[in-house]
Amino acid sequence: MRGLLWTFQRRAKAAQEKITGAMPGVFVAGLRAIDGDTLEDPQSGARFRVANIDCPETSDNAECYRERAKGEQAKAAAEIILASAKAIEIRPVGRNDQYGRTLAHIRVDGQDYGELLIARGFARGWRGKRLSWCGPGGGLALMAATTGTAHSCKTCRAGSHTLCIGDKGVPFPVVFRKTDTAPDDGAS
Repeated sequence: MRGLLWTFQRRAKAAQEKITGAMPGVFVAGLRAIDGDTLEDPQSGARFRVANIDCPETSDNAECYRERAKGEQAKAAAEIILASAKAIEIRPVGRNDQYGRTLAHIRVDGQDYGELLIARGFARGWRGKRLSWCGPGGGLALMAATTGTAHSCKTCRAGSHTLCIGDKGVPFPVVFRKTDTAPDDGAS
């Protein structure tokens, strides 16, 4: 009986989250961007994982140089959005992620923070698991197509019709040797 009651309560809570975007929120004075989708309350030290977006990685978890660069751009955009905010509301969804961060929807001046980053081309909607940002079918290429910008990456060969080097198991670093032994006389 207890299990049935718990299931009913969880479903009611999930329905509320679906309708409202999350549980009732708490307003904070300001947040600091750790990266595009991880924010920290400097007063309490609490870290929040934005529940509805995924941003490129800024750490060694990035698959390629372009992902890391785009992740740094997402972090800079987050810092600008948070610094200019008059009101920041945190709406926890009621659970933590595997790193202990509180999953939450963030509202900045009445607008969804995740949607702001998606609209600016620095994030994509969360699909329940981390997807690749690299390669021709990765998130960076899809974001470039959505925003009408060009994307190519020598590291993961995005822009060509091959997969990331890392996906093919080619060891790093890849060394290319010049095969032409003729002297370069500078005349072309």
